[in-house]
Amino acid sequence: MLRSELKRWICSPLVWCVIIVAMLLSVLSVYGCVQPAMNSGKSAEEQAELSELISTMAFGGALFSSVLGILVVTQDVQSGYFRFLTLRHSGFWFVACVKMIVAAVLAVPTAICNLAAVHGASSALMKAGAMTYASPQSMGKWIATYVFMYLVSALWGVALGLLLRNTAIAIVVQFVYQTLVEAQVISSFPRVGRWLFGGAESAIVDDTSLAERFSMWQGAGLAIAWVAVLSLLAWATSRRMDGILVLNFGVKRRPLAEGRA
Repeated sequence: MLRSELKRWICSPLVWCVIIVAMLLSVLSVYGCVQPAMNSGKSAEEQAELSELISTMAFGGALFSSVLGILVVTQDVQSGYFRFLTLRHSGFWFVACVKMIVAAVLAVPTAICNLAAVHGASSALMKAGAMTYASPQSMGKWIATYVFMYLVSALWGVALGLLLRNTAIAIVVQFVYQTLVEAQVISSFPRVGRWLFGGAESAIVDDTSLAERFSMWQGAGLAIAWVAVLSLLAWATSRRMDGILVLNFGVKRRPLAEGRA
């Protein structure tokens, strides 16, 4: 099952459309930061500060990684294919874990493409504005932390998709929650916001905009805990889906009504 699911989603045009949109928005974010500073005669120190700021523009792309996680689940739930997989492979958890692995694999090219877009756009735009782009001091760490952050975002998307079971609703909820609700809480109440999933993401990539953030490893643990909680909630609310009763990590059909053959 895993091999067929990977092949199916990696070759899906929808996946690559989402990745391209994420890249374009990352480039626009970089342009929005660099354009006001072009040909302004900034000092070397100011250029370094600007470089550090625009290197965080890949953060927003994690939202699209979560969208891919949502799509991997909800497309199958709405078509009824998820029910078929659950029956065939004996359990909600087995299918959910396969979906999470698929989403995690898709998160890697999503992250790499967005990081490449941010790095390339930053270098080109700052050079065009008579400035010098200073790459992150530890390029390996920059790439690794963002890839991991995109990965947990994809898992979060799968869990949210399993909970809401509708593509449009899940995507709207994710966008509203992350861009409005969560962002407002993090900016207004950082000590509370650091406990949210977005606060955990900020900790993973060491985002300086959240002063009260946890350490990288604490953020990773918190993000995984959020995914686990959301997954358990999804399982609890999905036990009666399309006539299937999921109990004790297995699948049992409902008993036939009395008197029926």
